[in-house]
Amino acid sequence: MEILKECELCGAGSFSPIVQPRDYLISNKHFTIVRCQQCGFVFTNPRPSSDELPGYYASSDYISHTDSEKNISDKVYQMVRRHMLNKKIKLLKSSL
Repeated sequence: MEILKECELCGAGSFSPIVQPRDYLISNKHFTIVRCQQCGFVFTNPRPSSDELPGYYASSDYISHTDSEKNISDKVYQMVRRHMLNKKIKLLKSSL
């Protein structure tokens, strides 16, 4: 795990913990999500190192790796995913 001492957005070094979710799918570990007190950027700290990170996305059950719509939660996820991708594309196009 890498401990970030400075915000990658603004360089400030003061963070407030927000929540500690658990990764139930792969590691069963808790992660701390913090907010930079200077700019409000929200991120995981400590975060998995670049060597550890691929292991968190290795599962075939990781929903964003599939276009599955087997059950209602998959269908809702895919609908929201399409909506958010369209919003991101519009945002990117508007900034060109």
